[in-house]
Amino acid sequence: MKLSNFLLIFLIFITSTSFGNSIDQSGRGAIYEVIAPGVGSGTGFIVNDSLLGSVLVTCKHVVQDTTGNYVDSILVRRNKLLPSGQTVSDTTKFVVRLKAKNGFYLVKHPNPNVDLVMILILSGFNTTLPSSESIVGFSSSSVLSKETMSQIGIKEGTDVELIGFSLSRSLSPNTIHYHFSRFGKIGLYTPQDLSLVIDKKLVTANYILLDMVIRPGDSGSPIFARIANREYLIGFTKGFSPATEYGIGYPVYYLYDLMKAVKEIFSAVLNQIKK
Repeated sequence: MKLSNFLLIFLIFITSTSFGNSIDQSGRGAIYEVIAPGVGSGTGFIVNDSLLGSVLVTCKHVVQDTTGNYVDSILVRRNKLLPSGQTVSDTTKFVVRLKAKNGFYLVKHPNPNVDLVMILILSGFNTTLPSSESIVGFSSSSVLSKETMSQIGIKEGTDVELIGFSLSRSLSPNTIHYHFSRFGKIGLYTPQDLSLVIDKKLVTANYILLDMVIRPGDSGSPIFARIANREYLIGFTKGFSPATEYGIGYPVYYLYDLMKAVKEIFSAVLNQIKK
């Protein structure tokens, strides 16, 4: 069996890495606009891993319809570099199919309270992106573990930047769309479980609560912290609480755990194939 075929079968049956590293401004090229036709749009970011390849990370609700079912496919706007050096979303889109014949090309976090999904970009299988074209993404070494987040000193009051595509909703669909940065501080960081009422439901998870407004289109946006003149990818955006006026995000170690679990299973299967 070809490795790529096996990977697809492996992913169908999956239903939680790396060491901290600084992120510079070139990382903006790894942030993508995600459009679910007929549903809405959000933001995602690409992580490149030596074992899993390129994965698009976003919130589950960005790629689900109003009934909670995953859409068949999404449109992802590529990035390009303007002469000014600014990275923006291009008008060029590529299609990524989420559903396979017997499953999905995605892996959701096993905790239903964590609004996180990884979508594999498998050229020749589920995307119109040519295999000859490289895709810009963060290295998986930029995805911090829970221990590393503690070591670098993520806490209340830490300066943060959120970069998303909320601005695209006010622009023409046939023009370039700009990343929209928003700055604020961590209002509350809970490496232990905290229960919040989100969309009229009590949801328990670890959260990063942000002293900033988050708008439609920002869901799935990466959150960066600036500590000692270094920039770290520390989380991703969930949404906004209009009643209390704080932004809701998840720490990036949820992605770390998800990638680690998938890679461990995949490595074990590869070892079995080699025997």
